Amino acid sequence: MFWILVVVFILTAIIFFTLNFGALINRITADQGILTIRWNTKIFKKHLRIDEITDITEDKRYIRISMKDGHTVRLPVRLMEPDKRREVRKFLKTNTGF
Repeated sequence: MFWILVVVFILTAIIFFTLNFGALINRITADQGILTIRWNTKIFKKHLRIDEITDITEDKRYIRISMKDGHTVRLPVRLMEPDKRREVRKFLKTNTGF
């Protein structure tokens, strides 16, 4: 029983540390009018229709994408390097126009 608890504790520690380090956004793609965002820390992808985006704003911690229905998607960029943050913003500007 002791060794099972040790193994479970080690596996839990490994999972915890691998989910929370590095950039949180793994990939952003735009294809056929749909913006797809995949996070490292989430299982599912987020699909946003580009024609439903009303505004994109940015601060030091997040890039916020506002939708027509009032929903807001926050992309955490606090852990990204400044040049990577600029690349994400440039990609969003060229593909969405905002």
